[in-house]
Amino acid sequence: MSFLLQPVRVGTGSDEEGLLVFDADERLVAVLVRLSERHENLGLVGHWFLEAGFGPVDGCDYPTFADLDQAQEWIERRSAYSATLPCPRSRMMTAALMRTPAGMVLSRMISTRVLRASSA
Repeated sequence: MSFLLQPVRVGTGSDEEGLLVFDADERLVAVLVRLSERHENLGLVGHWFLEAGFGPVDGCDYPTFADLDQAQEWIERRSAYSATLPCPRSRMMTAALMRTPAGMVLSRMISTRVLRASSA
């Protein structure tokens, strides 16, 4: 499975370098954030964190990955077995996120991208 990675700034307060991860059908499946020097004491500088997952990538855990290849492999594995073990708490958190200012901006970005893609 191939993914489209779109750079984005994420308003987390410290780690802003992010990527929107779209599947082959151009559905948003994840938001990854690159961890900054703030995480040096944990040895995670430059690692990627799953800030949010959608559909089968949604879950109860939010892992970190040493590199983008590792992150994409994990997303692909999660997508392969679908949402057999959904986490209701995570779905509620996603719904709550979409009601925040950052979530509304993300929603507008996705809508704009979808509109652009459909008019091309």
